[in-house]
Amino acid sequence: MEFITMELLATTELSLLPFVKIAVAIGFLLYIAFAVVVVRQVNLMTATLELGHERVIKYLSLIHLVFAIASFVLTLVIL
Repeated sequence: MEFITMELLATTELSLLPFVKIAVAIGFLLYIAFAVVVVRQVNLMTATLELGHERVIKYLSLIHLVFAIASFVLTLVIL
């Protein structure tokens, strides 16, 4: 048997790269969906319970959502 040449490895790597990019983008879309669910749950929780720190918790969940969206946009720019 012959050893696998570098040319074969390079062509295999290049053919898998688009699938990896799409998988990463889908992963970040799922992360955005998770962040939206977190925001909805926090809003529901703060409407139900009186904690005294509702405003801070809401802002943190919104910052998390903005971070998720920014990560996805950065992913699209880089990939």
